[in-house]
Amino acid sequence: MTSTPSKHDHGPSDLADLGYLERITDFEDAVDHGPMAGKEILVYAPGKTGTVSLYQGIRNYLSTAQGWTDAHHTMLHNHSNRHLVNVLRLDADAPSRAQLLDRVIVRDLIDYKAASGGRLLVVSSYREPLSRAFSSVFQQLEDAVRRGDLDPQTLTLARCKQLARQWLTATMEGFTHSLTEIEPDFFRSRTFDHSTRSCYVERHDCRILVLTLPHVQAWSAACERHLGWNGIQFGHQNNAEQKPLARLYRQLKAESWLPADLIRRLYYDSAETECLRWFFSKAEVDDLCSEALHRYAQAARRSASTWRTVLRPLGFQRIRRRPAVHATLLSLHSRAGSLPKTDRSHVIASVRLRNTGKETWYPKNFETGRVAIALCATADDGRPLGSSICDQIRPW
Repeated sequence: MTSTPSKHDHGPSDLADLGYLERITDFEDAVDHGPMAGKEILVYAPGKTGTVSLYQGIRNYLSTAQGWTDAHHTMLHNHSNRHLVNVLRLDADAPSRAQLLDRVIVRDLIDYKAASGGRLLVVSSYREPLSRAFSSVFQQLEDAVRRGDLDPQTLTLARCKQLARQWLTATMEGFTHSLTEIEPDFFRSRTFDHSTRSCYVERHDCRILVLTLPHVQAWSAACERHLGWNGIQFGHQNNAEQKPLARLYRQLKAESWLPADLIRRLYYDSAETECLRWFFSKAEVDDLCSEALHRYAQAARRSASTWRTVLRPLGFQRIRRRPAVHATLLSLHSRAGSLPKTDRSHVIASVRLRNTGKETWYPKNFETGRVAIALCATADDGRPLGSSICDQIRPW
């Protein structure tokens, strides 16, 4: 992963040099109130990574469980140094925006806290790139709708696809996590703990806790273990169905429209690959890529959509005793064709499964432990489509 070069020396700074933080007066739209130097907790958001839920969960916990009456004043939620500069209101004696962009304000804030005898707590999170791409693109479009810069009636699905492709191309060519503004070598010197889905770092000047999506269910345990916040709870605060572009968002995620090669490069050979492997194990990256290929990779046009698999054991066992046959669908590709001299169609499917049940699928040439697979689908007009039992298969 490419590190962000430091804009200034990270040694201890003089309080006088950091006094401008006291002259930052407010934030746009009354989201929060200064001065900046009063901040205790920074929720650092590298794009659309679930930090709205993270921010609100922490704030609610501090207010209710620990009695922080000023939790909303002492917490800061931002995406990057540039994002922070763009939302600041400055008094006449504060540095200009151009001067602030040349600094790293969050690093200055950490230095200020340390020089004042305190430490800033930084909580951040990470989300796999394809899901973040869709959310980031639609968030920008929805912001434009709210500002009145975009009429949602004029926005097409093709335009949404184009913007998502541009976002993915950009992140494949260059990606930097926001935490590198605080510590350029953070992802080179720390190891993510996959057992707790978190990484906790204590330094003399700050504490840093990094979490991941989609493992929101692990956030509470990580905060309890590392921060001592017993009883903290998190919920999903972002309801996509209530957003103005919900219909287009559902259509985008329901269609197979991305080149398979682009998806593979995103997970295995892009600027973000190193960061992705820091948060997810190799097997998890493989699963993410397989799922993305199954859901979004371009394929030959099908006569039906929303394929799903139905597994059941074969032979006399299914009558006398039904063993636990379960599997995870890794990928499913289908090709439709017409049957000569009939009005019927046939579908040839290629399926990759992973055994997640108790029944053993035996090696090749064994006659036991086989399973059968049936495909079910819904046609474009809503008609349910079934299939005959496919050939007996041995999932790998």
